[in-house]
Amino acid sequence: MLARCTLIGCTVLYLAACGGSTQDSPQPKKPNINAVVSKDKDGNVIVTVLKDGQPTWPPVGDGCDAFVACCKDAVALKTDFDLECKLLAPTMKTCEQGREITARSVASKGLAVPDTCH
Repeated sequence: MLARCTLIGCTVLYLAACGGSTQDSPQPKKPNINAVVSKDKDGNVIVTVLKDGQPTWPPVGDGCDAFVACCKDAVALKTDFDLECKLLAPTMKTCEQGREITARSVASKGLAVPDTCH
């Protein structure tokens, strides 16, 4: 019977024979990320990004001060980076990764990468 089975069938047989489960393993829960758009008293648009209901900006942790400084300097070059950094924060693994991604994004737009992004 093993000679005729498909790879999937063999895997199921192997798992069952070794005491493993043939059920699909549960998928990890994906975070719920939302953006809330509002206006301040002067009519400026404010975007707040939430991950599982909690604000994600400014991020906290190792290297996050450098990431925030990089984003502030990038925003001084082009205001679009404000939203880009805020949307990046809940998806990055580390703040160092966020700083590196922001530096590449600045460079890809033909702008000089701020020193805080190096």
